[in-house]
Amino acid sequence: MQNQLQLAREPRAQFYSLISVSVFVIVPLCLITVLNFILLLTSWKLRLTTPLPLMHQSRTSIRRKSSVIADQKAFKTVTLVVGAFILCWLPQVITTFLGIIMKEKLTIPREVGTFRALLVMANSTMNPFIYT
Repeated sequence: MQNQLQLAREPRAQFYSLISVSVFVIVPLCLITVLNFILLLTSWKLRLTTPLPLMHQSRTSIRRKSSVIADQKAFKTVTLVVGAFILCWLPQVITTFLGIIMKEKLTIPREVGTFRALLVMANSTMNPFIYT
């Protein structure tokens, strides 16, 4: 049993875990997903309304084209950040919810617990590389 981690089963700890995962992970993830979708729709709409390149482009059409390119880059960056966030935090969220839902104590190998913690920390490490 020393090589296993046990998640807390006290009602107060369960309630805290449920609230913290909901407020700090699920709600921001939903908000970011909706905002990312709005960014995608805006980018698509601008792309559809942007005329094809002509020999003599006006300054407005050049600005519009560069705006579309900037929006597409922002969409890709946000998608990568959100994807990395989901991949890194998903094991933590799943084991937290399983620990709350299961009637018996949930025991996981210590290595899995360490791997979960490393994934969460890796998320912060990935962000500077994604943004560059």
